[in-house]
Amino acid sequence: MPNSLVHLFERGHLSGASRLLTTSEAEARNLKKFLPSGNCHALPLGLTAEWGPDYAAARGTLGWSESEVVLLFLSRLHPKKGLHLLLRALAGLEPSAVRNVRLVIVGGGEDRYVRELKNFVQRESSRLPRVDWAGEIWGDAKWVYFQGADLFCLPSYSENFGLAILEALQVGTRVLTTDQTPWDIVPSLGAGMIVQPVEDATRSALVKFLGSPAWTTAQRFTLASRIHGLFSWDAVGPAYLRFYEEILTNGEGGR
Repeated sequence: MPNSLVHLFERGHLSGASRLLTTSEAEARNLKKFLPSGNCHALPLGLTAEWGPDYAAARGTLGWSESEVVLLFLSRLHPKKGLHLLLRALAGLEPSAVRNVRLVIVGGGEDRYVRELKNFVQRESSRLPRVDWAGEIWGDAKWVYFQGADLFCLPSYSENFGLAILEALQVGTRVLTTDQTPWDIVPSLGAGMIVQPVEDATRSALVKFLGSPAWTTAQRFTLASRIHGLFSWDAVGPAYLRFYEEILTNGEGGR
């Protein structure tokens, strides 16, 4: 079905809803552009599992040495996720900056885009750090990558929520993402950097991080504790409960 027909079909459903539930204020604002009269509410997602920090053990499991700095990209390999932007930013760094750096790419995508990425890595191999293509690793198996990484990178052009960012933070791993995700809280947590989704800004953030990548076990546990306090279902669940209770109380469920 053409996108225009899908839009018209879904618009009818959305316009008939008593309330619209989004996962971030940014998503709610975008939805209001299409449905100005929509009653939008933003509630964040909660933790999907109870994993926490385990940096040293994860590094041992994955065979990553103590001396290397590991950058992790874990997501769909899709242009909107910005992996090409990350690779170009890395290729523009001084060779000395990436000497002990490893970029690990977890995910899969459309063959043509993945082929373009791999061709770029091959052409620019002399300017890039080591690049590992891990393929698609999901479920419980992905957590060891989040735990062992030094920096989780998602230079996305668009995210409604960015669940992978939450998953990195909950195990105490800092993140580099963009202002097109609803994670402006990250710098205030001391948990990483927010940049515009452009090459220069991404490169500058990488330079800053690689200049001082040290992050202690205590800092990982402190970050993880704060994230669990903010996004556990004990924390976010009551807001969801109130949301649905209000629908029932106001008799909105039958509309």
